[in-house]
Amino acid sequence: MTEIIKTIRASFASIATFCSAAAQPSSAAAPPIRMAGDDAAALTGIAIHEVCEYIVKYGDRPDNLAGWLSTKGYGSVDADEIGFLSWYALKAWKGTKDWSGFQNAMSAPVTELEIQADRGPVRVTGHIDVSSVAAATALDWKSGYRTEVDVEPQMRIYAFLLSTKLPNVAPDTVITAAVVWLRDKTYQTWKWTVAEIQQWVDEMLAKLANEGDKFNAGDHCRYCPHYYSCPAQRAIVQSTIMSLANMTGEDDTAMATMAQIYPAVQNVERMVLAYRDRLRMAILKHGPILTGDGMAIILKESHRETIDALKSWETLASFFSDDVETIAGCMTVGKTKLLKAIADASPKGQKGKAKGKVMTELRTAGAISTATRTTLSFVREQEVVKETENDTGTDESATVAGQGAAREPSAEAASGENASD
Repeated sequence: MTEIIKTIRASFASIATFCSAAAQPSSAAAPPIRMAGDDAAALTGIAIHEVCEYIVKYGDRPDNLAGWLSTKGYGSVDADEIGFLSWYALKAWKGTKDWSGFQNAMSAPVTELEIQADRGPVRVTGHIDVSSVAAATALDWKSGYRTEVDVEPQMRIYAFLLSTKLPNVAPDTVITAAVVWLRDKTYQTWKWTVAEIQQWVDEMLAKLANEGDKFNAGDHCRYCPHYYSCPAQRAIVQSTIMSLANMTGEDDTAMATMAQIYPAVQNVERMVLAYRDRLRMAILKHGPILTGDGMAIILKESHRETIDALKSWETLASFFSDDVETIAGCMTVGKTKLLKAIADASPKGQKGKAKGKVMTELRTAGAISTATRTTLSFVREQEVVKETENDTGTDESATVAGQGAAREPSAEAASGENASD
């Protein structure tokens, strides 16, 4: 019997493909450093996956989504966000008037299937959101934004694991894998033969074995649970801080350096945020921390008063002698809260239409003003060219280069063809 010396999980395959050290036992054993907000995002991901499972099992979303989420222990998540994400999940699963959906392409679907299979001394494991042995298809829901980090390795692992469950499997048996990006309203599909999948798995495992504990920094790092303790990231941070400290002038060389280190500066900012979170947690647990120079770091509370518009109206009306314009000038309407209130007051299936109607009427009445905020953004060079063309009037309707509009699934997905790549 072969001794299992390593375990590779499908959800980690995309990172491991770029960074072999991330898949090593020494990395897996190190506790990940989490940031404030990680838990909230994770809870949203767990909640939407459970709603997607409900859709597959019952063919629709829960009637009272907010109430259902609360009973399931997800009362703290944004029900509107879950509603937005699950809307596309329902469309992708059941289909539209132009397409029958994944439901008809996956007979006898099974949800949340945990599979493990040994390949030599390596144990490969995975948790497939929706699988169909009869259709030889695996589907994965993604609640985050579609990213540049390739998810194909993860889906190849799922395909490999599913192949171990197929009856009468042969080298030329075709397996289909699909990823549904709920937030972007897009999807990806792939097809491989069992022989292709097995060859890919063997090559990946050989690569990991040959490279050992080699850390490779890149875009994939942001999704790694060991991001904040990675030696490669620490080296980048140290180098970046030195570059910032030595930066002078605004000549062409200095400007080029400023641009080149921008992604690394973003890494430094993430590290600083992680440091602040860890420091905050340490003080919460152990109390004030002495710095050794007569100073200490504490958590200091600050308080900010808010005024309830409804409860304050009578007092304000009396003081301003019912001068409504003056009172209104002291108040603002939160757009997010307004849209939520409209959605809550609208029947199922009419929420989007109701929100659009109210916003249109408010714009017509001149009740909406727009403030412009400028932020730094790291984009591809062709996007700068496209925006320049838009500014000169050559293509007023163009979207940002490389970013397709959100769309419904097309008919190709039913047969497993790659309709989005």
